Amino acid sequence: MTQIQTVGEDLILRCPTRYGIVFQKADDRLPFGSHQAFGHDGAGGSVGVADPWYDLAYSWIPRRMSFPGGGDMRGLGLARTLRTCLPTASRSAR
Repeated sequence: MTQIQTVGEDLILRCPTRYGIVFQKADDRLPFGSHQAFGHDGAGGSVGVADPWYDLAYSWIPRRMSFPGGGDMRGLGLARTLRTCLPTASRSAR
């Protein structure tokens, strides 16, 4: 799931995407984790992620639908904040 299988423009959303098997991979549009992270953004700004590099999984589900959909900056900011809260030793040991 963490190995990139395809890279290119999403023909529906008209934005660049990267996918492993089934799941999206982090990129410039969805900076949700390390090179091993996988997840998916969804309707209304929700995002769900697992990041084996940091031994971390989380989801963000906003109360109100936003348009357009896709990863909400608040949820992606949460990912960044969670990673900075982890002990430095656990990050450098990997």
